[in-house]
Amino acid sequence: MGTSYHITVVGSAIVPPSLSQKVDFRLKLLNQQMSTYIEQSELSRFNQSPSGEWFNVSPELFDVLLLSTEVSWLTNGQFDITVGPLVNLWGFGPDQAEHIPSGEEIAQLLPLIGFQHLEFNLEGNQNSKKT
Repeated sequence: MGTSYHITVVGSAIVPPSLSQKVDFRLKLLNQQMSTYIEQSELSRFNQSPSGEWFNVSPELFDVLLLSTEVSWLTNGQFDITVGPLVNLWGFGPDQAEHIPSGEEIAQLLPLIGFQHLEFNLEGNQNSKKT
């Protein structure tokens, strides 16, 4: 995730030695599910999947996508998890190559942006991007 963490246990003088191993395992799992910086993460593979095709996701990623879409609706799109292509265009994504895009470059990506393009199969933990 590109950062570090520190855990302070309050109210106990004894911390099980396995605690940091459990936290590390859970963070690695979350990273493999939801990272946009790991090319083979579950989220990255969904982002790279063809539009119009259902993609099986873990229950955890499904819940995050569903909640994110709900927040997008509630904020009338002010929060939108589909802005990744624009973030990358400006150089704030995994490549981090600063770039001031032209209006034409932005216009080419706008059809790909919009939380309303996400579809959910509630029975199968599947997501799709509308074409």
